[in-house]
Amino acid sequence: MPAWLTPEFTQHLNNKIRELLQQMERGLKSADPRDCTSYTGWAGIALLYLHLFDVYGDPSYLQMSQEYVKKSLGCLTKRSITFLCGDAGPLAVAAVVYHKLRSDKQAEDCIARLLHLSKVDPRAPDELLYGRMGYLYALLFVNKHFGEEKIPQSHVQQVCEAVLASGESLAKRRNFTAKSPLMYEWYQEYYVGAAHGLAGIYYYLMQ
Repeated sequence: MPAWLTPEFTQHLNNKIRELLQQMERGLKSADPRDCTSYTGWAGIALLYLHLFDVYGDPSYLQMSQEYVKKSLGCLTKRSITFLCGDAGPLAVAAVVYHKLRSDKQAEDCIARLLHLSKVDPRAPDELLYGRMGYLYALLFVNKHFGEEKIPQSHVQQVCEAVLASGESLAKRRNFTAKSPLMYEWYQEYYVGAAHGLAGIYYYLMQ
């Protein structure tokens, strides 16, 4: 434990976390009931409580996570396939929550649905927020939290190969190959950042 993290300061942090959670819960009474996403919706709240359970080991946090996961699964987008803005996030978080609750059948069902998402939008872009990299993140999230290869390596490889092929194709078509062997665009523009651009795509390909 760091020297500056005294028992008094730790208690202050814990009190502040409880206070902020109460404030959040009050605010959620007027939240959009149809927002399933990890980015702005129920799956994001479930992810927060899942993290708190991992940190504190308090089963009440896992129960709260399960409650929000149920809300999230009840209003999936049926469009986007990503972790942050689509159905992959709620399904991945739910799989981990049910795994920790030892509800193996429900966890396996979520994983099966997550694997099926690759067929939902074959024309998905490649970036992180709405595209294939966001789907890849969900797959890696599941394997990390299960501590085993619940998502087959062949499925992960298939996503990566599609992104590589897309990047190579665009680089050739736009004569970028001298500067970069891979190039990606979002709404006909080139981005370099994490959400829509090269940084996010390259980073998760390297995972």
